[in-house]
Amino acid sequence: EGDDPHSSRISILCLRFVRQLLVKSYTPLHSLGALSEHDVINASKIHAMAVSHSKFNSVLAMIEQGSLENKTTHGIGLKSKDGIIGSLWNIKLELIQLLVCCVSLCDDLIQIEANTWSSIIAGYSAGLCPIDCNLRRLMHLYDENMQKYSKKDSAFMKLDELYWGKFNTKFSASLPMENVSTDHGRQWEWFISSLELDRIRATLNQFPLWDSLEPQPDCNVEAWKNSIEPIINADEVELDGSIDDDENSDSNSLIATTEPEAAEKTCARGEDRKLKEPLFLPSNSDDIWHGPGPDSRYSPSFILPLILGVLEAFLPPPMQTINVPTKDDNSGKCEYENVNKEGIENNSFENNDLVDQSHEASIARYQSFAQIAHRLSDKGGVSLALAALSSKCSSLRKIAVATLGLFLKAVHTKEAKDLSSWRERPQLAMILDSVQRGLTVRRAFQLRKHRLNHLSGRDENKYQMSLFVPLLPVVSAIFLAKASLIISKPNHDMYSPINRLFLRLEEYHGAYKDCNDLPAFISFFCSSSEDDSAHARKERFWALQLLKDGTRDSFCYTVAARRHAPDLLLTSFDTLVSRGHASDDGERGLLLDTIGSLLRSGGRSAYFHLIARVGLLSWLRGILEGRDFKSALHTITLRCKFLHLITLALDIIAQEGSNAGIDLGTAANEASNLSRPVIEMYIETEHCPQQQNEHFDKDSECLLTATCGALWKISVVLNSLQSDIKCIFGPMRQQGILLQHASILLSLSKSKSHLYLQVVESVCVLPFAGGSGEESALIDFCRGVLHFIQYNAESGSSIILNVLRRVSLLCRQYDGSLNHSEIIIQILACRRKSLSCNDGAKVWLDCLQSVRACVSALPEMSASSKISAYVTSGKMIEVHGTNGK
Repeated sequence: EGDDPHSSRISILCLRFVRQLLVKSYTPLHSLGALSEHDVINASKIHAMAVSHSKFNSVLAMIEQGSLENKTTHGIGLKSKDGIIGSLWNIKLELIQLLVCCVSLCDDLIQIEANTWSSIIAGYSAGLCPIDCNLRRLMHLYDENMQKYSKKDSAFMKLDELYWGKFNTKFSASLPMENVSTDHGRQWEWFISSLELDRIRATLNQFPLWDSLEPQPDCNVEAWKNSIEPIINADEVELDGSIDDDENSDSNSLIATTEPEAAEKTCARGEDRKLKEPLFLPSNSDDIWHGPGPDSRYSPSFILPLILGVLEAFLPPPMQTINVPTKDDNSGKCEYENVNKEGIENNSFENNDLVDQSHEASIARYQSFAQIAHRLSDKGGVSLALAALSSKCSSLRKIAVATLGLFLKAVHTKEAKDLSSWRERPQLAMILDSVQRGLTVRRAFQLRKHRLNHLSGRDENKYQMSLFVPLLPVVSAIFLAKASLIISKPNHDMYSPINRLFLRLEEYHGAYKDCNDLPAFISFFCSSSEDDSAHARKERFWALQLLKDGTRDSFCYTVAARRHAPDLLLTSFDTLVSRGHASDDGERGLLLDTIGSLLRSGGRSAYFHLIARVGLLSWLRGILEGRDFKSALHTITLRCKFLHLITLALDIIAQEGSNAGIDLGTAANEASNLSRPVIEMYIETEHCPQQQNEHFDKDSECLLTATCGALWKISVVLNSLQSDIKCIFGPMRQQGILLQHASILLSLSKSKSHLYLQVVESVCVLPFAGGSGEESALIDFCRGVLHFIQYNAESGSSIILNVLRRVSLLCRQYDGSLNHSEIIIQILACRRKSLSCNDGAKVWLDCLQSVRACVSALPEMSASSKISAYVTSGKMIEVHGTNGK
């Protein structure tokens, strides 16, 4: 209640406590298990108390789902200066998760009032944020509970009654009659009007592969859902992940293996409501939004069944047979007789008036069907169905195939051809026909392969199912989806290239042959600039965006690598650098983003190919150390993207390197060699007058963050790989970083605790370049890292010992050069925190001895030097053993 953030936090903790208490009470052999056995804690009663709370409706409606601009990128909270909105958002999430636990654990019928359901569905926005995912899971559990414990045979909620979000009340009043052509119009008009094309486009930009028709349980909420049943077995994945025609048989350049994560997993419901030991469940982390701005994507598994429901509701009966009413004069009863279309046209039926009326009604149904298909295609229904052909959920792909079949039926009706407003119908029909024929050809190749190889040991039924429910790589499905949107806009820049691409298809009567290939990328990306350089640039941009959005898993990376797309991207960046045009900045940035997308989504295939075989780290270092470095990355934005790419590549090495079976020493050496050019790029930016502008302070902070993150990731890689290789890097190396540069980073990051920590951890691992002129920087470096121990490090942290060891090693390297007694005072001040670590006393004393050896050349020993001499003589250890001081 109220706007107090502290009270909101209390509400969050209370809801979380009740949920945890409920879960523990239903856990077998738990000390709280008796609470549920004696009905002290009852899931049904807690649910009833929650939904009957006076604030229940207001909590679910406190944030309008239409205000997506306030949501953070990952859906964790809402942006607000005082944090109130974010707290309320988390209250709503905790409340929904409590309801999910109650319904999932309840072994009795859950009673849902009409106003309760209205509040729940009003809080849903058909999206993919945590609130929407939990609400959709809650609706599924309600339906499951009713079907299991209710005597009614009807479903909990019909498709045409899912008025979500703001549409829950918007369409309760009378609908505009101009959009209602039949009785079905009033039933479905709310859905057709609510679809937003911008959200469809956002869904295509990062299609959620793991969004399943049956909402998966969140392992953090329903930890007992541990029965995992794969829907796509290995045989099906191999069929869909292989290239069966001769043209695409060149697969030796990259092993086309499908990762275990490429198999869809869903959680089956157990009969026993008591909880089991929690096991690892597959997560939807791959579907987390990585794009700019808020996540406004639709949930395809929620929207597509509704689109199919609309089309089926308006689907007319076949024209060949029409049920014509006839009247029996003797009995007065009305009977029906089937009349074929030829009989109607030839007027061979004796009751012509009734036939004409039925014929006109059937024509009206076909007209309504064509109009609805037109409206849904304008709203992006066709593109969403095409993109869903790449979903990991086979049930969702079945719905996508059925939806595309009805769209194909609609575009070829006479009424659709006569519809003057549907001008793009011929082009849309061309794409749908091409896709249908392409899938048919693909199926024929697979059947031929099946007959030749007999596929011993395979389940024939599952094999046949994999043929009729195609699984396309995302890059191919997204190409078709975007093409269906472009083809409806003749003024679009890519309209002519896309139209020509499909018109040129001649084999198999225009079949789309790139079902398992990289469609149109090479032709568009390598577009000639002789005729129109501006248009060629637009084609290259579109091809890059397609590859960036379409690479979502290792299968997509395999498809791209088979056409040498990763190699082509690196070469193209070098070409842009050599050309040196400032107008190429946008293309360079998109190239870096696309390479990052290949790395992020390519999995182990990207590691073996792009990093181990192509040599991405060497290419990155070559850009930084090249003579065209300043022109290649002449803006701070490009440098930040380049550093993020380095961090991403190193992160993949840290994850996959120890299990890859390649030369880890080479990987560690290349990672270490990146540290110095990374720091030098930042130092050069800070002292470059051309970079100074009104946005320099903000951009410089972003560059500092990216630089610290890249250096920290290099140190993580070295730490993870040094345990697996024989060569351990020492503190000094010719390609190491300079002490002067490390001191600058320490001073600049001191005001930002998280960056300060990353820099200190990095400089304690990365090698330094020794040499003359670095003695003065040694004092600043030692003061910077020891300051961290004094004021930032926590007692017992391992970084304390790492700092002391690094100071000790550097002091031995620069023996007699540390003419500053303040360092000794800092080391003495670090003693208390050092003793909290294992072997801390030994490491601290060794560091003190090394520093004292450096300052021993002073003419007169200061008080700190005398204290250190007294300590290092061993007397302090004896005193420490007697009285603890």
